[in-house]
Amino acid sequence: MSSGLWRLLVVALFLTSVGCSQAKRDSVSVMNAGVKSFEKKDFNTAYGHFKRSIEIYAENPGAYYHLGQIDLYQHKDLTKAREHLEKAKDLAEKDKGLLKNVLLHLARLSLKEKKFDESIKHCEAAIEIDPNFATAWYFKGESYYGTNRFNEADAAWREAVLIQPTEPRAFSALGQMYVRFERFSEAKGVYNEGLKHLPGNIELREGLGVMQLKDNQIKDAVESFRAVLRVAPMRSTSLYNLAAAYIRSGQPVEAYDWLGRYIEVVGASGTGPDLEAARALYELLEAEI
Repeated sequence: MSSGLWRLLVVALFLTSVGCSQAKRDSVSVMNAGVKSFEKKDFNTAYGHFKRSIEIYAENPGAYYHLGQIDLYQHKDLTKAREHLEKAKDLAEKDKGLLKNVLLHLARLSLKEKKFDESIKHCEAAIEIDPNFATAWYFKGESYYGTNRFNEADAAWREAVLIQPTEPRAFSALGQMYVRFERFSEAKGVYNEGLKHLPGNIELREGLGVMQLKDNQIKDAVESFRAVLRVAPMRSTSLYNLAAAYIRSGQPVEAYDWLGRYIEVVGASGTGPDLEAARALYELLEAEI
C-alpha cells in the first residue's frame, strides 16, 4: 500500500472514531435527560428520550435498559420489555454494575410470565456479579416459592434480610409463608425481627397483630392494629381485625365503631372480604349496645 493511501486510511479511521465518540456522548446526554424525566414520573417523555438516544447511538445499553423498565412496569408490554432488556444484556457485558440490574429486571419479567426456573437463573447470574445483591436474593426466593420449593425460598429470603435488614418484602414473604403452613410462632418471630429494623412498616405490624390475636394477646393486638391505622386509616384488613380484637376483649361499643368504619371503607367499592358477615355482625352489635 502506498504511503498516500495509508495516510488516507488512517485519517478515515480517525474520523470514524471521532464521529463514534461524539455519537456516544450525544446518546448519553439524551439518555440522561430521559432519566430526569423518569425520576419525575414523566414516563412518556422519558421513553421518547430513550428511543432518541438509541437512534443516535444504537449500542447504548443504558437506553435499552430504561426502555425495558418502562415497558415492563408502566406499559405492561412484556414482549417489548423482553426485547429491550435482552438487548441491554447483550450490550452490557463489560458494565457489571448495569448488567446485574438488567438481569434483575429480566428475572422479574420471567416471574411475571411464571417462568420460575428462568427467573432463578437470572437471579443467580446477578448474584454471581454481586453476592450482596439483596433484591436479587429476594426475587430468587419469590421464584423458588412459585415452584413450591419452600425450603429454598426460605433460605433465599433469609439471605436477603441478612444482607439488607431493611428489605421489608423478604420479611413479609417469610411471615406469610410460615402462616400458610401454620408455623405461627416462626411467623411471629419474623414479624418481630422485621419490626426491629422497620418499626414503621405497616405490613409487618399488621402481621404481628394477627399473630398476637391468635395468641390471645388482645391488648398487644389492639395496639398493633391501631398503630397501622394511624399510618393508613383506610386499611380495611386492620379495621376488620381491630374490630375482631375488641369483640374478643368484650368491648362491643369499640367493636361496633371500628366495624362500621370497615363496612364504610369496603362497602364503597361494593365488595370486600367478609363484607356480608361484617354487616350481619354489625347488626348484632347494634342490637347489643
